[in-house]
Amino acid sequence: MRDVLLWMNIHRIYVMGVLGVITWTTAYFSYFQPIIFGWWRRRRPHSWSVDMVAKRAVSRGKNEVQ
Repeated sequence: MRDVLLWMNIHRIYVMGVLGVITWTTAYFSYFQPIIFGWWRRRRPHSWSVDMVAKRAVSRGKNEVQ
C-alpha cells in the first residue's frame, strides 16, 4: 500500500510539472512572444525607400503610402 501511495505522489508531481511546462510555453507563444518580438523590431533603425515616380514609400519591405 505504501508503494502505491508513493508512486501516486511521484506521478502527481510529474503530471503537474508537465502541465506547468505546457501552460508556460502556451502562454509564452500566445501572449509574450508578440510583445517581445514587437519590442525587438522597434529597436531596429528605420530604413526608408521613397519612389517619387510611383509615389510609394517602403519601410522594412512594406508599402507605407500608395
